[in-house]
Parts: sequence; C-alpha cells; structure tokens
Amino acid sequence: MRPSQKFRLALLCLLSLVFTTPVALAEAPPVAVASRGHRLPIAWPAGQDPARAVVRPADIPEHNWEPGHRGVDLRAKPGQEIRASRGGRVHFAG
Repeated sequence: MRPSQKFRLALLCLLSLVFTTPVALAEAPPVAVASRGHRLPIAWPAGQDPARAVVRPADIPEHNWEPGHRGVDLRAKPGQEIRASRGGRVHFAG
C-alpha cells in the first residue's frame, strides 16, 4: 500500500470516528407520559346541550384505511364560533 493510500485510509477512519461518536453518545429524548393528576377542562364546542347539538355522531372504523366518519357533525347557527374541545383542532366548520 502506498503512503498516500495509507494517509487517505487513516483520514477516513479518523473522520468516521469524529462524525459518528456524537451520535452514539447522544442521549435519547425523554418519553412523554400522560399525567393523571392534571385534567384540562372540557368545553362543549358549540356552547350548547350536547344531547341536542350532535346531528351525526362519529363512526370510527377499526382500521385507519377503512371508510368511516371520523368526527361529529354539530348543529350550530351560521357564524357561530366553534371551538375544539380540550387540545383538539377544528378541521372544518361550515
């Protein structure tokens, strides 16, 4: 093996150590665990009696790829503010 090849091989080994060691020594991020002690208040999204507001309930399929109705249809007045309950997101109102 020529000296230039030895130098390249040594340089390659050194660079691989420099760039892979931080990854191997990095700590894994902490796992998020739900707290049972703190509960967020639930606000009814349309601000009315739930028994009369639900026009069509959710029909969630067993598997994600199957057809189904993954949300609820709520009765509301035109222009009425619709809020997500807890930390949810309103995807469509109209």
